[in-house]
Amino acid sequence: MKFGIFSTMTASMEQQATTQGSGAEMDEVKRMLTETSPWLLITTAIVTLLHTIFEFLAFSSDVSHWRKKDKDLVGVSLNTILTNCFVQLIILLYLHDSSEETSFMILFGQGMYVFNCLTRSR
Repeated sequence: MKFGIFSTMTASMEQQATTQGSGAEMDEVKRMLTETSPWLLITTAIVTLLHTIFEFLAFSSDVSHWRKKDKDLVGVSLNTILTNCFVQLIILLYLHDSSEETSFMILFGQGMYVFNCLTRSR
């Protein structure tokens, strides 16, 4: 079974390498998938999926909270909101600067958080 998966991965990665150039990264992914325990890979996939779902739920809850607060901003400190926006923007710029090491999903989530922060400070 492991050999079948390995040969299928090899064929698909060779096909992808012909369309996208040399595949040093593909060799690393292939090595990771063949040398890592399947249970660890499955656990990592499940944790990643759960993290993505929880991040989406937290973001949608944050948006709905601020939409309800749109009329009445009693108890909300503008200085705290602006400081938080500044800090999140710095984090986004840092992640963008090291973008070859940062996943697009992380950049997108952080960018949406900064966008939400800037829209609620108006």
